[in-house]
Amino acid sequence: MKLGISRNLLWRVAVGIIAIPAIIYISLHHTLILSVFTALLSLLGAFELTRLMNGLRTGLIKLILPIASAGLMLSISSGWLMPAVSVFFAAIAIVTIVSSFTNNTTVLKEAVTETVFGLFYCGILFSSIPLIAFHEPDGGKWLVALLIIIWSSDTAAYFGGKATGKKKLAHHISPGKTIAGLWWGFAGAVLASLILGLTWIPRIELPFLLPLSIVLSGIGVVGDLFESALKRDAAVKDSSSIIPGHGGILDRFDSILFAAPTLYIFLLLRESLNRH
Repeated sequence: MKLGISRNLLWRVAVGIIAIPAIIYISLHHTLILSVFTALLSLLGAFELTRLMNGLRTGLIKLILPIASAGLMLSISSGWLMPAVSVFFAAIAIVTIVSSFTNNTTVLKEAVTETVFGLFYCGILFSSIPLIAFHEPDGGKWLVALLIIIWSSDTAAYFGGKATGKKKLAHHISPGKTIAGLWWGFAGAVLASLILGLTWIPRIELPFLLPLSIVLSGIGVVGDLFESALKRDAAVKDSSSIIPGHGGILDRFDSILFAAPTLYIFLLLRESLNRH
């Protein structure tokens, strides 16, 4: 058992060493590549979601959500409102028509409801990642700051919780998470934001960034628990095994999917307040 844990951790570190610098680089320098990359994440994440949903597991329906989610993500992040609305309702219409042939109202309701949820979860939420990068000024730096804060929070929570955690945070949803790990996560987020605010991103005021990092860390935990609940309901450990040592796309980006829209809303509110 110990060898298995060590091998898994080794894979996590190896993937991180390769992926983290690459993601940071494209976030700062190649927003077009970032959009395409995020569309791929949306597509793969939606495929994983069909595995977790009862009404989206069969036939043509299983293909509609991933394609529509990627199209919706690209439309929203590009500022194309009408195409985004068109993709959203076209996907629902197609799923409704296909599901109606089953002559089973339960299947129809499940498929339509889960399609709406999937478009929101894998289409709209993923779109907030490039939207942050496109936000001026310093959108790319804000996105990198978000990623570093969430990754630091997750890492501190994982190791700190294992070392000191006893009382479970939400045992029925995610048995491995502890209350101590939650506090370690907050500490990791604050430390990361402190370093970022004092060095790499001097234009960002620390009185704004420090409390924001705690909010983002907390929202990230909610996103993690939400995805864990989906997996628990589907009786699977990981959303997939596409990322060695990490599981699936949704496993890796569950916290970011909730934290990124939160940050984007904060940026919009901050911009609005600064104008007045």
